[in-house]
Amino acid sequence: MNLSRRHDYDVVGIGNALVDALTRSGDATIDDLGLVKGTMSLVGLDFVQQFGSKISADTHVSGGSAANTCAGLASLGANVAFIGRVAKDDLGHEFEQDISRAGVTFRHKASHRPHDPGDATGRCYIFVTPDAERTMATFLGVSSQLSEHDIDLSLVSHSMITYLEGYLWDLDQTKDALRHAMKKAHEAGHLVAISLSDPFVADRHRDELIELIEGSNDPNKSDGVFVDVVFGNEDEVSLLYQCEFSSAAERLSANNVIAGLTQGAKGSTAFYRDETVHVDSRKLSGVIDTTGAGDLYAAGFLFGMTRQLSSISTGTLKENFERINLQQCCELGSLAAAEIISHMGSRPKVSLGKLVRSEGLIS
Repeated sequence: MNLSRRHDYDVVGIGNALVDALTRSGDATIDDLGLVKGTMSLVGLDFVQQFGSKISADTHVSGGSAANTCAGLASLGANVAFIGRVAKDDLGHEFEQDISRAGVTFRHKASHRPHDPGDATGRCYIFVTPDAERTMATFLGVSSQLSEHDIDLSLVSHSMITYLEGYLWDLDQTKDALRHAMKKAHEAGHLVAISLSDPFVADRHRDELIELIEGSNDPNKSDGVFVDVVFGNEDEVSLLYQCEFSSAAERLSANNVIAGLTQGAKGSTAFYRDETVHVDSRKLSGVIDTTGAGDLYAAGFLFGMTRQLSSISTGTLKENFERINLQQCCELGSLAAAEIISHMGSRPKVSLGKLVRSEGLIS
């Protein structure tokens, strides 16, 4: 595909459509709930019925990993859409209204009004401890029922990058939907990005994820089911390749993908083939809540990629990877992540577009 072709959207995200309830808590609460600090645990309706009404939320906002990234992209000034599944209930309406206010086009085929309590819009209980670490208990509800029927192929075929949430790689039905979207994106000559999302995702689906990454090495891969861009953190990448981070990053860099890897207080590293850049983390007066840090890093990084690729008029998107300024992508990701961890919640409190311009990162 020639880059002179017009894209209606810079990015379309596909992920779990959830409503987040954030609350400050201590380690003892997390232990009592049987959760693993710093990770996401899937919980059932029994958890919601037993603990949901007892959790007093400090912040209530639409969420979900890919949806957070899309909201961050919109705040930066990108034209972005999101595909997810909600029910026709109060939380579903809340999610739709909130993400639309954030400037994101939301396309969905809402399920029927739930009669079964378990057939409802998903929600995520996020516990933020004094060290700013976040621990999540996620009730997926109807978001886990995402299928090929829910994928708006017109959005995928008219978006420069289709961004997939790794959390969805847990059910055969949702995996089929993501494969369907990858194939359509690549048929249109566009790119596919994926976030590893959580250590348990990288560990549980190791072989399939590595297959998606290694598929980028074969220019003749006919099914189109592979990824071009990978996001993850140190723990996720180390678990994916079952070795130390430096060795894992080296193995990942052997593939024909761009990777943006976050390293907490140590900053982030990005690479494509033999090129590697590192950006230190931004100095902050204090870290309040790390919820959404990786999501917003991906938003900044993808924003940098799409701006740069849009300014190139020849060749395919993939053929221009070597011309992408990874340093700028990392710096944009770092700035977006720094803003999100400076307050409670996973949605920007200020215009990220104004912020990156005031910092001189974009003109």
